[in-house]
Amino acid sequence: MQPTVRLVRGDSLSYVELTMAYADGSPVDLSRADVAVTVRFRSPGSDAVLFTRPTTKVDGGVNGVVRLSLPSEAEGATAGVFDAEAEIDFDGQTQTIYEKFTVSVRERFL
Repeated sequence: MQPTVRLVRGDSLSYVELTMAYADGSPVDLSRADVAVTVRFRSPGSDAVLFTRPTTKVDGGVNGVVRLSLPSEAEGATAGVFDAEAEIDFDGQTQTIYEKFTVSVRERFL
């Protein structure tokens, strides 16, 4: 079962932190300037990518941790359930993380 992240649409602190690690648990060093991590989102059961989000490296990426924010309301954020996958770009060579995760976004009370 893939993990689920639960957020509320429009919160200013709605972000996701991901840790990139090898099978033995040691962190992937993401600190080089030519290494970037992006996350793609789609509706469950669909092949079409709805949006892609860049990440920022936490503490320079040396411990394999990145953070991303979902689109803001001004960017057209919507509530719903999304499948997500992360991809690491090592200076033009890509590695897609096998494990997907789910993001569930609900509407905020008005």
